[in-house]
Amino acid sequence: MTPASGLLGDLDHSGGAFALLGAIENDTGFIPAYQSPAATVDPATLPAELRVDIALVRPLTGDNERAISMVLARLRDVHADRVLLCADQLPKSATSGLAALGFEPRKSPSVDGLVYVWDPALADQPREWNNARNWANPENFSKYRW
Repeated sequence: MTPASGLLGDLDHSGGAFALLGAIENDTGFIPAYQSPAATVDPATLPAELRVDIALVRPLTGDNERAISMVLARLRDVHADRVLLCADQLPKSATSGLAALGFEPRKSPSVDGLVYVWDPALADQPREWNNARNWANPENFSKYRW
């Protein structure tokens, strides 16, 4: 089993509500706001009122890829501020669509293999190309409206 305390430490989690979904045992000493009743990841098990700071997800090898992506999208959109996916037991083909959901691969010292993180604070970094100096005809911005 993957230690949840190491994963929370990787995200600099100092407290607050967290959820454990899939085959993760709780070794943090804190009571999670939600822990899935089964080791498999199922979107139907998520309660509607769930809201957490971090959701840790560790699907098993036999879990349905569509169900995993549905759970990740629902967690990202509705239930969690940040989502961390342990993909150590998933085949490479199951992780190919995670970039489309906004997950970034990261190396973690507490997990063998890659960990995928969705964190809006990491995704909203300023880009150098996204300014008036690098766009076509910036001198016309105040003159014309197109």
